[in-house]
Amino acid sequence: MLGRAADKSSKAIFLQKPRAMSAAESLSGDSLNPSIGNTICDSKTPSVTELERILENSRAQLNHVDEVWPNLYIGDLLIAHDKKQLKKMGITHVLNAAHSKWGSVGDQIFYGKKINYYGIAADDSPEFDLSKYFYTAAEQIHQTLNTPGGKDGSIEEGFCIMSTLKMRDEDYEPPSIPELNHLLWTRTSCGHVDQVWPNLHLGDAWTARDRATLKRLRITHILNAADGKFNVNTGASYYKDMGIHYYGVEAFDDPNFNLSPFFYPAAKFIRAGLNAVGGKVFVHCAMGISRAATLVLAFLMICEKMTLVQAIKTVSAHRNVSPNNGFLSQLRELDKDLMRERKR
Repeated sequence: MLGRAADKSSKAIFLQKPRAMSAAESLSGDSLNPSIGNTICDSKTPSVTELERILENSRAQLNHVDEVWPNLYIGDLLIAHDKKQLKKMGITHVLNAAHSKWGSVGDQIFYGKKINYYGIAADDSPEFDLSKYFYTAAEQIHQTLNTPGGKDGSIEEGFCIMSTLKMRDEDYEPPSIPELNHLLWTRTSCGHVDQVWPNLHLGDAWTARDRATLKRLRITHILNAADGKFNVNTGASYYKDMGIHYYGVEAFDDPNFNLSPFFYPAAKFIRAGLNAVGGKVFVHCAMGISRAATLVLAFLMICEKMTLVQAIKTVSAHRNVSPNNGFLSQLRELDKDLMRERKR
């Protein structure tokens, strides 16, 4: 059993479903060879069905991060990418159980020298063998908690909703359009602009034309999902004296408009903006609810390995969005394509 930290001032670990880091930094799973002496054998171990029932009946309120053991936290990507909050919590180590090769933010370079990062490129698939990482992960957590001044944070990306979906099943099917619309019915306030992901802002045409607000937010990249003469006709020239990188998509908020060809180019632009030094990205259309929101959701799915449901929950926690049914249908297809791709 993991040792109990001596006091609240000792190190804190933040467990995160690992995302981005080099192969050399990731946990190998071979550093600890368990022996019979440290293995618990219990012939009365509950069955999978019984364990599922226990989990179903033991659900507590879910937050972005929760302390589940003294100085040991489990949380989601929002916390993993919020360096100010991690500093406030005194986190010294991050274990990411969803380490990704897709270029997501969250490796040792992202956290700097003050936080030690470990990543496991795990898939949330019934076929994925996570057991080879049990001992190395436990050893890392245990050593950190028993070292003076150490806190460990573990982020399980989207673990709050994984039980509601067949996440990596061969027959994975995203929720239907009516179910997605029901998921989008939130009471989140909606301003002219809202930060929906670290350094990623989603908003409307008013903000796109308000230079003072853009300067205050220190925006470096703008993606206009309503570009063109008959839309929000700003263009790169509108920002030429502000040093802002501009990318325009001439899309219309019409269920019959095919926005999917722009999913990957838009995601690439957003990723480049977030990876730039001091990069802050503003994505907008006319109201920041349908076209721009769809491209932000696609970015989270492509670059952050989220399912459509996870992406919707992430954005809706900060802003009311409502892609039209045609865009939702295109996002469902993207969700299925990404799922198939990641199973190869």
